[in-house]
Amino acid sequence: MTHNDDPTTSLLSLLAAVSRVLHEERPFVQRLHRLFGLLRLAIRYRDGRITCWLQSARPGATRQQVYSPESSPYPWDDRLTRSVALGGQLIIKTIALGDPHQPGDGLPLISASYLGMPIFWGGRLWGVFELRSDDQSPFTHRTTELVESLKPLLAAAIAQEGVQSSRLPAPRFAGETPLGITLTPSLRQKIIALNDQLEQTLDLHELLGIVLRRALEGSGAEAGAIALVDHERRELVLHLYEGYASEQAGAALPKMPRQRWGWDIGLAGQAVQVRRPLLVRDAGRE
Repeated sequence: MTHNDDPTTSLLSLLAAVSRVLHEERPFVQRLHRLFGLLRLAIRYRDGRITCWLQSARPGATRQQVYSPESSPYPWDDRLTRSVALGGQLIIKTIALGDPHQPGDGLPLISASYLGMPIFWGGRLWGVFELRSDDQSPFTHRTTELVESLKPLLAAAIAQEGVQSSRLPAPRFAGETPLGITLTPSLRQKIIALNDQLEQTLDLHELLGIVLRRALEGSGAEAGAIALVDHERRELVLHLYEGYASEQAGAALPKMPRQRWGWDIGLAGQAVQVRRPLLVRDAGRE
């Protein structure tokens, strides 16, 4: 048996490559994108997500989410992510994707395999690693062995990013534009990578899914949505969303047939009417 045929040697080689990627001189999000690419060499999965706390999970800690470059249009279930974080153990289960109450949204109700792993290290929770697959049994013992081995590597990368981000200058006053909204060199690199993805032939759901998730990564926002505009009826039609907890979705996303609401309701409607981007620093007061 050659080294290439030895599963243990192959696993160690992959972990060595992951370690190198996570310590490259690249923006944090790009390093995690490259990690997802490496994992495709060993795991059959549709899409993935890493939710991390740069100073470890604690009240008031900043949460950041990074999605695999090839994303599914189906939103992630943050309740499931929370249960993995609280449970403290890797889980593999079959889940349902899609909303049975919205049959006309173009996303059929399907089943998928789910893997979720809390990134615990040093007695602290640094994040949650998740994969989804269209196959029914893609996650094997080798899969769990591999992703469990990622814990210290991911924890170290997240902690180091937290140290570096804490050194960034704080806003001098309350109204100053946050650094994440300015076009920094790292953001320019993300836009270039996004342009490369958008050159591919994609259906509308997949295209908008990529746009939404790259926007969340680039801005640091925890939740977002894309709505289409029906000019004839002066309405917005919810097309895709990510990051809204179930207990908040009722207020944030109006529950109407096919998720429609008049464009005279809410900040999204204001943006449509004025035909320019809106930046609201305290949306809760609007």
